[in-house]
Amino acid sequence: MDQQKKDIRKHITAQLSQLSQNDKEKRAEPLIEQLLMDPFIKEASTVGITLSTAQEIPTQPVIEKLWEAGKHVLIPYAHRNRVLTFHQYTKHTKLMRSTYGILEPDPHESKDESERLDVVIVPGIAFDCDGFRLGYGGGYYDAFLSRTNVKTISMLYHFQYIHKLPRERHDIPVQKLIVEKRL
Repeated sequence: MDQQKKDIRKHITAQLSQLSQNDKEKRAEPLIEQLLMDPFIKEASTVGITLSTAQEIPTQPVIEKLWEAGKHVLIPYAHRNRVLTFHQYTKHTKLMRSTYGILEPDPHESKDESERLDVVIVPGIAFDCDGFRLGYGGGYYDAFLSRTNVKTISMLYHFQYIHKLPRERHDIPVQKLIVEKRL
């Protein structure tokens, strides 16, 4: 199963890396529109979202729209013990780069506000028809989601959608997927 997951990660990551930043942004626009119209987001007052890396669907446009809609935005901090905590994100939030290369809040500058979350936009490399996801292999989101009943939603390009992913007992599915229409 581990080799199968590695192969899927490698395949999808290669496809993501072939997209220019401009292509990612253009292709993300309809996904972001759909996301913002979804009842999970419309009804939420506090939304959790990661700051995207260069290979992911850009999240900064989502964040800007959430701020415009008056939503509180929280971003995750990954602790060494595989625990995620979510902290308020504003234009003035002090950020630092994690060992994984992801921009995160400085946990000494802000408090854990995870209990305020209404919905989390969950990142991933691949997703299947039942909402199960293949992440980056750290298990942070599965551990976080196993301890909360927050609503979950993800955006993905069509090539990130796979009919059935290998699953483990601890895997937690995402409740809603917003999938790009095939080009």
